[in-house]
Amino acid sequence: MAKKTCDVCGNPSGMYPLCKDCFRRRDADEIEKCEDCGRWYETKKVHECKREKQEHEKIWIRTQSDDYTRKVIMAEIPDDPDIRKQWEAKERCTDGHYVRSRAEVIIDNYLFNNRHVHAYEKKVFLPNNPDEILLSDFFIPTHNVYIEFWGLNTERYKDNRERKTKLYENNKIDVIHLTDKEIKILDDILPGLLHKYKK
Repeated sequence: MAKKTCDVCGNPSGMYPLCKDCFRRRDADEIEKCEDCGRWYETKKVHECKREKQEHEKIWIRTQSDDYTRKVIMAEIPDDPDIRKQWEAKERCTDGHYVRSRAEVIIDNYLFNNRHVHAYEKKVFLPNNPDEILLSDFFIPTHNVYIEFWGLNTERYKDNRERKTKLYENNKIDVIHLTDKEIKILDDILPGLLHKYKK
């Protein structure tokens, strides 16, 4: 299997999207992840997303005239409202789920290996904020609890974390918050956290 290279500097990065130096720069808010294309870039530089050109679907219709002819009509495929498709999930878990980070692989594998039925990026219904869109990182239906992993420290990311946390609180929805600190000892802490919400 070919080793990955760093999204920012192009140096070897093993199985991660960033090399060690760029991970340090990320923690110093010098690098952040684009919310549109999912690639990492230097915050001081202008980032231009390489959006894929919208595909067109060929529809063949047979029309009646003196003899049969075929016409090709190019029909535009409407924009997909599913925001999950804006960022590619490349990391594969033991159960076959594809997720977006190595930390999410660790969480997903823990849930699978400990026989917790779970969903990835399930949309959360918010009775008090029905117009808001909130995607959870994980949902465990047997415990009726969501899991959110917080892995970045950029200002935009912190604002999003605050927004999502308030939505969970305002709608009285149970959620477990995890950071890199908890990921390192996930086997020790997640059983107790999940037990609190066991139905």
